Amino acid sequence: MLARAPISGGAPRAMENRIDFADWSPKGEEMAVVRETDQGTQLEWPVGKPLYRTAGYISEPRISPAGDRIASWITP
Repeated sequence: MLARAPISGGAPRAMENRIDFADWSPKGEEMAVVRETDQGTQLEWPVGKPLYRTAGYISEPRISPAGDRIASWITP
């Protein structure tokens, strides 16, 4: 589960389920996530918009400083 917590403290608030990895965009407005599905894993950018799906494994997405590219480890 992906959750957010206030920097000043307090309880985390659930955002999304079945998320393995995430990375914020440079401006902190959106994030790329790797989500588990029944068919494997998928890379989403922004959350909810699948860019790539595989029956294999995707991990550690990173968004470029310009916010125009995403890198990730993919094992088909």
